[in-house]
Amino acid sequence: MSIHVPLSARVTEKKTVEMKGLIDCRAEGNFIDKDFAEKNGVPLFPLNKPVKAKNMDGTLNKKGTITHGTWL
Repeated sequence: MSIHVPLSARVTEKKTVEMKGLIDCRAEGNFIDKDFAEKNGVPLFPLNKPVKAKNMDGTLNKKGTITHGTWL
């Protein structure tokens, strides 16, 4: 079961982005799509160690590994 909620994220001091968020109680963290982040000017930083993104069924996510992070 999942729930979608409206969200606002401040991506820079002067820019806020409105979006819909997915609340997933089984997720092991908070995630944002890299294409969405780049399109909306979300500042990204490279991770020291990439993380393999897996789906709920244990298969690797089609977007591949997580290589960047951000602070929102």
